[in-house]
Amino acid sequence: MIVVSAVIFTGCESDDPGPVAPVSDADLILSFHPFYQGEDMQLNTRYNNVHDCTFEVVDLKFYLANIALHYDNGDTMQLSEIELIDFKSHKHTLEYPLSGGEFIGISFDIGVPVHLNGTQNPDFLTSVYSTDHPLSALNNTYWTWQSGYRFFMVDGRFDTIPDSPTVPVLFSFHTGRDELFRHAGLFHKHITGVAGAHNHLSFALDFENLFQTEHGEVNLRYERNFHGSPSQMELGARIADNAVEMFRLID
Repeated sequence: MIVVSAVIFTGCESDDPGPVAPVSDADLILSFHPFYQGEDMQLNTRYNNVHDCTFEVVDLKFYLANIALHYDNGDTMQLSEIELIDFKSHKHTLEYPLSGGEFIGISFDIGVPVHLNGTQNPDFLTSVYSTDHPLSALNNTYWTWQSGYRFFMVDGRFDTIPDSPTVPVLFSFHTGRDELFRHAGLFHKHITGVAGAHNHLSFALDFENLFQTEHGEVNLRYERNFHGSPSQMELGARIADNAVEMFRLID
């Protein structure tokens, strides 16, 4: 498993998660940065969303699966089967060595593939994974009650009053369940595997798209929580679909 490198990101007062390439000898660096209304977004910092709610994000993590580079002939080269991005733990950068070749872009999925998720395997145990593995129980991403992993997790606070000085109400959206696994598509970017070449791809996560896209709205005034309940799967599908639209290649 490729090591997820730690690059400092917390929101609170002074840290800046902007798209600055870390110092590294890796052939390919992928970094992820929350954005809101075209600017760097900080954790624990208040913003107004499309529904005039004041909100702040306090925790954000998600699984990326089947990360692959694409050749122009349609073939692919897989870089990693599963990775965990966890901003609160300062892990929002991935590094990979590359073999020779030229690539036209990169793709990945959001979530944990069925064969790793455990929902179809009554003998599945998270304890088989080492402490530094993305699927380790120490990451606190496994739903014991559902026997499966959470895929995309965002937690925060909000108020229904615009520019509110306080955000007293909690919200928590955690997609999971195999039917909420999503493909994020192909992001086009020339990537070279020639010896000595260094490629850096920065992805923005546009939080406007969490709350509203062509797939539908997620309105904090009426929808504050999703944790995989079968009775809320329509909401879960909207969150999962909107989460895909959050990813944008910016560099």
